[in-house]
Amino acid sequence: MIVLTALVVSTVLGALLIAVADLLVVSTESTRADTAAYLGAQSGAESVDTSQFSAGVSSSSELRLGSDAVANCQRAVTVADPGASASCAVSGPSITVTVTKQVHLPLPFFGISSTVQAVHQAGAALGTVRPYQ
Repeated sequence: MIVLTALVVSTVLGALLIAVADLLVVSTESTRADTAAYLGAQSGAESVDTSQFSAGVSSSSELRLGSDAVANCQRAVTVADPGASASCAVSGPSITVTVTKQVHLPLPFFGISSTVQAVHQAGAALGTVRPYQ
């Protein structure tokens, strides 16, 4: 009876250890993807099209993003998290960044893998950034 109890307890503790290790890795990679999306959005939003202000900037002017906004966004995501793939989309004066990353778990429980995703949006108000909701 003692041997059987020891086997059951060690199996349960082993499964819990595997689950905790995998959750820590997923949490860390999710944070990295979120940071990369934030930095990509901020970098893309800083690419304001300055040719629209040939006569100067007025308070009623609506900022537009330049043609290099998507390239700057993707470059920033690649630098922040080299293993992530980024999708940067410009819509008027804002940019939306979606970062997706396949996570390889250190101790895959029953062969399960995980994908993390983060989305951020930024306006072309010279670098103001807010989370996409």
